[in-house]
Amino acid sequence: KGWFVERHEREIFPLLHRRHLFAEVRDFRFFDFTTPDGGVAEDVFAFANWVGQDRAVVVVHSRFGDVRGTIRDAVPFSVREGDQRRVATDTLGRALGLPRDGDAWIVYRDMVGGLEHLRSCLAIHERGLEFDLHAYDRRVLLDWRILHDGEGLLPRLAERLGGRGVRSVDAALDALRAENAAPVEAPAPPTPQVKARRPSRAPSKAPPRRRRPIR
Repeated sequence: KGWFVERHEREIFPLLHRRHLFAEVRDFRFFDFTTPDGGVAEDVFAFANWVGQDRAVVVVHSRFGDVRGTIRDAVPFSVREGDQRRVATDTLGRALGLPRDGDAWIVYRDMVGGLEHLRSCLAIHERGLEFDLHAYDRRVLLDWRILHDGEGLLPRLAERLGGRGVRSVDAALDALRAENAAPVEAPAPPTPQVKARRPSRAPSKAPPRRRRPIR
């Protein structure tokens, strides 16, 4: 197999098995890619879709160069209400149907890099998702699943990862649980330091006195 075919098998063919995520339009949303200075990067295309329990977020950079930005606010779209239509907007959290809950977390997999990522659902509602894109870069986020934190481990794991992806979030959680379950050895008491004593000198003997001869 050539590199071209292998890349299609890795990145394109899996998407063909989820055609419904790219064909249904009821919850399909385009998003502005907002740069740190508040502008919109027109050369970045970002969209999200939600069908049943399946979700997808796709971000594509169509220019030679690097760009950083966030997707949070959807491009305005038309909604029918009876015989009328109105213009509406949305946020990424609502468009994906994520719970607005501080104890809810989301795990998704970037199909390009093959790594799983852990994010707070509440943070996605409030701040969206941030991306660093290189020339002609892309992100395809699939396999979304919601976790609820009952142990207090998910915030700790997210802080430890610092936004980095891992092969398996479940495996990373198991490793963190194992660390918590491992007995903590008490530190050994400090060894008392004995101050060395200098050897005492024997008292010096005075030389014997010489007696004067009796005349």
